[in-house]
Amino acid sequence: ENTTRCPPFDSPSATPCESGSAPHLLTSNHTVIILLTVFVASLAVVSVFANGIIIVAICRTRLNSDTNSIPILLILSMSVSDAMLCAVILPLLALEIFYNGTWRLGADICALRMSLDFILTATSVSHVACLAFDRYLSICRPFYHRRLTMRAGLLAVTVCWTLSIVECAL
Repeated sequence: ENTTRCPPFDSPSATPCESGSAPHLLTSNHTVIILLTVFVASLAVVSVFANGIIIVAICRTRLNSDTNSIPILLILSMSVSDAMLCAVILPLLALEIFYNGTWRLGADICALRMSLDFILTATSVSHVACLAFDRYLSICRPFYHRRLTMRAGLLAVTVCWTLSIVECAL
C-alpha cells in the first residue's frame, strides 16, 4: 500500500509529505473517524455556501469610490480566499481523516495542499489585519481615511495576496 505522511496528522519529526513512514493513526474507534469526517465535510459545505452568499451579496451591490467600499472590497477578497480554502483544503482534510490520518493521494498533492493551505490562510489573516488598519484609520485619523480611494483598497487586496504567495515560495 502506497501511503504518504502529510500534515497536520504527521508526527512532529516527520518531513512533510514523506513516503513510507509508519502510520500514525488518529484513533482506533471507527465511529469517531466517521463522525469527524462527516463534521469536516459538513463544515466545508456550509462554509463554501456562507462565503458564496457573501460574495454574491457584495457583487450584486455596486462598489464605488466611497471610502466605505474599501472594507467591503477587503471582505469580498477574504470571502473568496476562505471559500477556496473550504472548497479545496477541508475536503482533503476530511479524506485524510477518513483514512485515519493516512495520506493516500501522493506527495505532489500533499505539497500542493500544504502550499494552498498556507497561501489561503495567510491571505485571510492579512485581510483581517488590513480591515483592522482600515478601522484604525477611520477612528483615529478620520480626515486621512476620507481621502483613501478605491485604488488604496485594490492595492491592499493585491498586497494581501502577493505577500502570501511570496511568503509561501520562500
